[in-house]
Amino acid sequence: MGVLCALVGGLAGLWVAQMAIGDGYTVFVIAAPVAAFLSGTLSWWLFVVRPRRCNWIRGAGAGATAAVLGHLLCWYILLVGAYVWHSLSGEAVAGGDVVINPLEAITAAGIYGAFSLLLIGWVTVPVGAILGILLSFMKKRSEGEYPAPA
Repeated sequence: MGVLCALVGGLAGLWVAQMAIGDGYTVFVIAAPVAAFLSGTLSWWLFVVRPRRCNWIRGAGAGATAAVLGHLLCWYILLVGAYVWHSLSGEAVAGGDVVINPLEAITAAGIYGAFSLLLIGWVTVPVGAILGILLSFMKKRSEGEYPAPA
């Protein structure tokens, strides 16, 4: 699930980098797939692997959860990255003078993540759910529960 989510996150990151107005949005090309991979892997583990139950409902839940967490985690990665950059170089990122520490970044990531869910979550959440459903069917087929079409 993590790899599939990372592919979608990479496409979303490219879209943001191309469509956003201003400078500094190219970092989404790195942060979005990393966040998507981590959230996809975690959600699949929580919904399917840990309970040892796989069905399309759990797959859809894992995918949708991965998409929502991916938005929040992406912003957290970006904010902490800006903090580390500022700590190492002394320069602010994206023209701002205010640097948010990693603890404050939790709240800020929640706010920014909610806003990004409004902007693009209407695409990423259903796509995540569809990926989860497809992956659950693939898992069932690989286990022999669904025979391959003749």
